Amino acid sequence: MNPENTKIESREIPEIGLRIEFSPQHDAEMVRDNLDPEEIEWNRTMGYPCRLPNKVEEAVSRGTIPTVEEIIEAVTAEYQSARYEQQSLVFTEAWNEQRDGFIKNLSTLGVPLPNEYILRLTRYGTGGMYKLPNEIEVIVNDPITTDFHTPFHEMVHLTIEDLIVEHHIGHWTKERLVDLILNMFVPEKKYLQQDPPHTKQIDQLFEQYFPDVKRIIEEITTLGRGA
Repeated sequence: MNPENTKIESREIPEIGLRIEFSPQHDAEMVRDNLDPEEIEWNRTMGYPCRLPNKVEEAVSRGTIPTVEEIIEAVTAEYQSARYEQQSLVFTEAWNEQRDGFIKNLSTLGVPLPNEYILRLTRYGTGGMYKLPNEIEVIVNDPITTDFHTPFHEMVHLTIEDLIVEHHIGHWTKERLVDLILNMFVPEKKYLQQDPPHTKQIDQLFEQYFPDVKRIIEEITTLGRGA
């Protein structure tokens, strides 16, 4: 890795806020989104398990799609406000403790960051999701977790998504880049998902050009089909 590329300049850490939201209405919306036929097929193809309310899961297993009213009823029956509140407090504490270090690292990528992240908690979906410009979805698990790794993962996604779209980078290559970046920021929790095409070359390009993520992505586009 080029030492010049890894130098972290002394700079003021941006004041970036975190707003945490949750509601039964949002849970119902998440369930409806994940029952879209295209979404079902995409999750199946990518191997992403999708959590749904019990009554909805039973209906889907019978080959039927619940109505909006049935979805709302199923979500309401399982909704636990106190659980969301507890997870919100734990995540807020984790963010306050780790924010400065993470944002300092994220800023080295040279990509503009939002003034605030919106973190929505839910019991349903595939685990973690993101939506430009600054929205994140994270599943509330049992037991309550103090691990902020999934929100950090989605924040990295948000940071590089415009470059990913601009250069038509494939799904698993995108995930590889996010994992590699986060592994640099949080080395004690290194994790890599499914290997994309050209894995060895991608890892070499990352090693060579990090933290210049724009250069890394531009070089990946030269690898050809599948990257």
